Amino acid sequence: MRTHDLFVLSTIAALILINLMHGCVPSARASDMTFGFKSPMFSGAGFSAHAITIENISRTRKQTIKDVAKAEAENLRVASQNTPLNNFIVNLQARIYSQLASQVTDQIFNSSGSTFGVINLEGGATVTWNRAGEFVTLYIVDPSTGNMTTIQVPVGSLTAPPTG
Repeated sequence: MRTHDLFVLSTIAALILINLMHGCVPSARASDMTFGFKSPMFSGAGFSAHAITIENISRTRKQTIKDVAKAEAENLRVASQNTPLNNFIVNLQARIYSQLASQVTDQIFNSSGSTFGVINLEGGATVTWNRAGEFVTLYIVDPSTGNMTTIQVPVGSLTAPPTG
């Protein structure tokens, strides 16, 4: 073999070896390094959704604080009204209204009683009754709402059962 052929063969062998080595060794690639904040607070990307979320959390927290304070104030108010004196007054009022209702019932359904009457209650409410024939009609007016409730009761149906 001649020198020239040896040179060509050695060059080809070297190129094959370089190609083999190039395929086995991973190539290094590079790109520009860029920096970006992940928080939308700094980057601005998605900031409106982030701001709305923060606002909702803040509003919910403030509302919870207000609700807790309101509940505590209501508990204090109820506790301050739950005294023996207040309990006595409430029970006395209930008994007086019960007795008054009993007297009105007797007056309405008593055959020798009045056929018409009006009761003015505390707060402006009125109860009016009218007995006409076999029926008694009650008119109850609530001044806070302006609603009038009408109740019509047959007189004969409220007799006491015979004892015996």
